[in-house]
Formats: sequence, structure tokens, C-alpha cells
Amino acid sequence: MVLLAQQEGWEVWISWYEARLRGGLTYPQLSPAANARIDNAQALEIMEEDWDQGPAHVNAKIRAIIERETLQDQRERTAQESSETSSAKQPAGVDIPDTLGAVLTSAAARAQLKSVVGATSPTVVQGPAGALDAVPNPHTDFGDGSVDLRELPERQCSIIGSILSDYPQNAPKHVRTSLEYYAAHLQERGTRPSVGLLDDHAIIVVAATGSPQAQVWMEAGQVAAFGLFRTNHGTIKTHFPLSAARDQAFGAIEIDEDAVDDTRVRPIKKQLDEGVHQAHEAGAVTDGFKQVSDQLAAQLTTATDLDPNDLRPSWDDRFGPSPKKRALLASAGFYYSAFNHATVATSEPLQALASVLAAALRELFKLIGWLA
Repeated sequence: MVLLAQQEGWEVWISWYEARLRGGLTYPQLSPAANARIDNAQALEIMEEDWDQGPAHVNAKIRAIIERETLQDQRERTAQESSETSSAKQPAGVDIPDTLGAVLTSAAARAQLKSVVGATSPTVVQGPAGALDAVPNPHTDFGDGSVDLRELPERQCSIIGSILSDYPQNAPKHVRTSLEYYAAHLQERGTRPSVGLLDDHAIIVVAATGSPQAQVWMEAGQVAAFGLFRTNHGTIKTHFPLSAARDQAFGAIEIDEDAVDDTRVRPIKKQLDEGVHQAHEAGAVTDGFKQVSDQLAAQLTTATDLDPNDLRPSWDDRFGPSPKKRALLASAGFYYSAFNHATVATSEPLQALASVLAAALRELFKLIGWLA
């Protein structure tokens, strides 16, 4: 408990120590091959200079290795299961449990769900200790490794810091919140962010600052700063070419956004907030999962409150679908991925979370148009 209180990522070592006590694989939920890859990667990728930077740095690198190999193990398992199945009853690559997915009788709805889940960023994995965690999507969040990309996170965080240092009192609070979430995620992940999560916050900022009402609170310096924020975010996206698949998947889905209002969204948000909070208290989901869930739930209500008439007349194509559509589909993809893991779990907290997610997802699917 003392080590955990230091917030330096000691969970990775605690899991390792517990495995030594019980014997067997360090990560029993992963294959022996994945366990071997994690051990080898830690030996080859963590250099002496890493140890010199302290435990928080080393533990973060270990956690990144575990996340990477967990995703690789899941892809290998999915490929093996697909090859062993002669005829699939649902879209390949997406498990649709009878408790929820079977109610999607429309082939089009099931295909759209598949595309949304595949493009979800961040995505959900079951971590070494069995808790659900939120990690970058290995398909859409793969950067090109350019020198420019290495500099962008620091530049973008600097611009956000400048904006927040003199943030007007009469400016929308949700813009400040999105900027804070955006900066915190970029500071934590650097050149390995969940681009979808950054997108979701950026789109809210772009919508609000492009509104005619923004002229009331934005001075010349703030106009320039928000302009740099938009430019930097657009540039960040160009370094993640596969992230365009997310915008394409979302853009191809028609949603009656006018029918989605605050009265229908808030009960869903309340269900998700309470369910994830209880799961987090029980240790069934990680801090990172809860943070992403909190942000998605907040985006649902924020995007619902935005007036479509206030959006900029010349919407920047780099920012893709509207804030409301993005919030609805991002939430559907993330929580459905979580549901798929929770519904097959044996722990009571995750089973309870699965029930909550099933109820919330049914209502969310109705808003999207996947259920009548």
C-alpha cells in the first residue's frame, strides 16, 4: 500500500511478486508465448539510462510493454478462433454475446457496430491483475515516428498552458475541461496517445471556439492561441494515418442528432458513472479506465448541449464527424468493448459492471438508431 500511494506505477512489480508466490505464469490470463515476450522485452528494451531516470520511468516502460503484448496476445487469440470457426454468425473480429448483441437483428447495425468497435480509441484490455484497462488502439494509434511528432506534444501542451493561464471567466467551462483532459493525456502518453480521445476533446474545443458566441469572450491573443491549437491537433492527426479509419467509420453512420437531447443522455451518463465508480472501488477497473470513462461520460452531456447552429460554417475536414456523433459512437465502442470483457469475467464486480453496461448500451444503441 505504501508503494501504491507513491503513484509511481508499482502495480507491475506487485503483480510480479504475487506471481512468484503462487508459482506459474506471471500473467496467467496471457499465453505462455506472451509471457515470454514480456520477459524478453523487459530485458532488451529497458536500458541502464532508463534505470537512472527512476522507478516511475521504468515502471511506465514495463506497463507499456505489458499493454503491447496483451494486445498482441488478444489479436493472436482472435485470429486462432476465427480460423477454427467455419461459419461466423456475427461480423468477424467482434464478439456479440447473446445478452446484448443478439438484439441487434439488423445486419447493417451489426456491421456498423463492428466498424465502431474496431476503430475505438482508446480500446479496452484486461490487464495483468484482471482489471479492465484503457489503452491506445494498436491499429489506429500507430504514429509514423517522425521528428516533428516528437516535438508536437510539448508544443501543444505549451499552447494549452498559455490558454488556461488567462482563461476568461465568461468562457464555457466545458472548453476548459476538454483542454485540461487533452493536455493531461498528451503529457502522460506523449507520442503514443489514444488519438480518438484527443479527437473527442479537440472537436468540442473547435466547436465552441468556432461559434459566433465565442466572439463575446475571445480576445485577439486567444483567437490566435486557439488557432494554433487547431493547427497542431490537425498536424498530430497527420502523423497517425490509420486514425482516419475512425473518422471514416463514424462518418458513414447516419444518426438523427436532433432527436438526441439532454433528457435522453443524462440517465445513460448516470448509469455509466455509478457502474464504473463501483467497479473502480472494487478494483475491477484501473484508474486509467475510470479516467477515460469519466471523460466519455462528460463528453456525452457536453456534446448534447452544443447547438449545431453554433458550429463553424466552414467545418475543418480534418476534425471529421460532429461532436455529438463522435461522442455517441466513441462511447458505444468503448463501453461495448468493456462489456465484451466484463460479460465473460468470473469476478462479481465485473459481472455487476456487465449488467450496468448492458442496460446503458441498449439505451445508447437506441439513440444511435441501432435499436428501435
